[in-house]
Amino acid sequence: MPFKPPSRASAASSQPRTRFEAGKERADQFFGGIDGEPEAVAELKQGGVYRASISLASPVFGYAMGQHAADWLEGKSIPQAMDILPRALTLTNIARYEADFANPARVYRVESDRASYLRMYGHICFDTRANYINFPWSSELR
Repeated sequence: MPFKPPSRASAASSQPRTRFEAGKERADQFFGGIDGEPEAVAELKQGGVYRASISLASPVFGYAMGQHAADWLEGKSIPQAMDILPRALTLTNIARYEADFANPARVYRVESDRASYLRMYGHICFDTRANYINFPWSSELR
């Protein structure tokens, strides 16, 4: 289940349940999360102690996977492997992330933008399908 930052307003509750609701945030605190979900993005945009979310940009790599499937069905070559690069979302880069999130097709088409989210390795097509990576592999082991 994705992280949902607590609401800052607690009008419906008589007792605050979190530091956010209790107003006990301090400038030296750091709260963060993963996945860059819309709730986390909204919290980041407010400033405060929720300062980062690590995102894998699901729309971008989802679009890439769909494009690779379509290319495969058309007999085109596709990458053999793909790294989905984590990105730390902060108040300073959130606007760009939202624009990319809203238009993953554009990100995929612009190679420099795509490379900031995805790293692709090798090529394979139907005719070469027997020649595939067949061992434990990680781009981090280079």
